[in-house]
Amino acid sequence: MIGQVPPEALLLVIEAAEAGPQIFDLEDAPLLQNWFFIKREGDAIRAEGDLSGHPTISDPWVMTSPVIGFHYDFGTSKGWLRSFSRWYRLGAVCEAVGDIPGPEGAVGRALAATAARLETNRNIWREGAQRKCITP
Repeated sequence: MIGQVPPEALLLVIEAAEAGPQIFDLEDAPLLQNWFFIKREGDAIRAEGDLSGHPTISDPWVMTSPVIGFHYDFGTSKGWLRSFSRWYRLGAVCEAVGDIPGPEGAVGRALAATAARLETNRNIWREGAQRKCITP
């Protein structure tokens, strides 16, 4: 999907994700609860979870478009996520059975690894998009 996105649009979404949301970006944003990240071979990282408040999707379970960036606070069990198509508010992350809660547990380590991978992805996508935007 990312390869099919117009380069200018991809650059704008990357910039927005790196800056983080403005207050108005999250006011009417859908809420993902009990969420987690997935990555299938040949695909970008996506989030799945219980969804509420989406303007066009009524299904209570969703898989997002590719994730560009996110922030999650274990202390408040809240955060935000920027997918290619929209902003999401994040509620509680899906817990792993028997895991230590918080950033030091398996879920916390997985989120940190995902954040690092997304940073790498954004750099790769930005470089590719910038190359496509340059005209001779």
